[in-house]
Amino acid sequence: MPVALVTPLDDPFGLFEPAIFDDPYPIYHMLRHADPIHWCAPIQSWLLTRYDDANSVLSDRRFASGARRAAATNQMPLELRQRMMPIDDFISQWLMNMDPPQHLRRRVPLNKLFSKPVVDRIAAEIQRVADQLIDRMLRAGGGDFIEDFAQPFPVAVIAAMVGIPPQDHARLFTWFSRMTAYFELGAARPEILDGMTATIAEMSDYFDALLDLRRRIPEDDVLTRLLALEEPPFGREWTRATLALLLFAGHESTRATIGNGMLALLARPDTMERLRKDPCLLDRAIEEMLRFDGPFMRLDRVASADVDMRGQRITSGDRVVLILGAANRDPARFPQPDVFDIDRADIDHLAFGHGEHFCLGARLARMELATGFEALLRQLPQPRLSGDVVWRRHFNHRGLRRMPLGVGARI
Repeated sequence: MPVALVTPLDDPFGLFEPAIFDDPYPIYHMLRHADPIHWCAPIQSWLLTRYDDANSVLSDRRFASGARRAAATNQMPLELRQRMMPIDDFISQWLMNMDPPQHLRRRVPLNKLFSKPVVDRIAAEIQRVADQLIDRMLRAGGGDFIEDFAQPFPVAVIAAMVGIPPQDHARLFTWFSRMTAYFELGAARPEILDGMTATIAEMSDYFDALLDLRRRIPEDDVLTRLLALEEPPFGREWTRATLALLLFAGHESTRATIGNGMLALLARPDTMERLRKDPCLLDRAIEEMLRFDGPFMRLDRVASADVDMRGQRITSGDRVVLILGAANRDPARFPQPDVFDIDRADIDHLAFGHGEHFCLGARLARMELATGFEALLRQLPQPRLSGDVVWRRHFNHRGLRRMPLGVGARI
């Protein structure tokens, strides 16, 4: 059911109201308290809002990851399904859309791309990129923090790690913009569907050219390492799709967390000053940022068997939506969950997922966040909002589209 056609009777908790984009947490609290396993008629899905339930489903193989795309696509009209086929074929090869045993066969070799030694080797590049972007912000006297830092910082890092030359970063921004529009609005508008189809074709041609170059001239990068996996059962189509996933996912969650985290600190100048004086507290602060206002609000699964939870029967084939934003603020798991507390004793959040599908790039993201915030706090004396923030209009991802920031003089 299109969101525009959802009525108050269909949506008693306001899950499809525009207000949820600016601040979803009051709605999530109300839903968790009243109906923690809620059947949502507009999207024909079970919504789970408690930490223990979400955590359990993420590690339960009775809830499949790959089946969810097929279930969603099968509900579309035939003409739309046919137009969606190239997109669905491409995205179905992404790691998070696979189930065992295929998932494990593909996950194990990819884990090595984000091992500690590999990530540690790009630490200096992460620092260089952060310092360069902050220097530009200072010389400009401020601007849009998302456009000037939160977005280009992780893009430059993951591009360097993969092996994308700097002169091609503009292409990445174009592709990411189209992909973001697709994941925000899906097939709601033909031009968005066409843009995603064109993006897949353009990326595939571009990756093929780079991979052919790396075959002739190997480098110490992800492109070269992926070539070593291009023997059966891993083929070129999988390599293209994986590169797109690593680049897109490799910037998206970090971009959102930097923006959301900076907003949390700007609202708490005492906490910001503590972190500036004692950077050793940053690791815990970053985990609290991920818990308090993380980048992913929802994850989907499909039940592959009948499962009873809290008196509800989830039937095989039912779609299950885990509201991570609600789970990470569950008072049964986190005391005073709406308080941003860097001294919190237990911050075992679900921002990176849990179980077999735990985020492949979590180690890289944490290093980027630690390096980025350390540099920001060290070099920006009095960052302050200079206008109203604008949130992205996305049910699954939470992040700022715009954040006007004044930065003051260099420390």
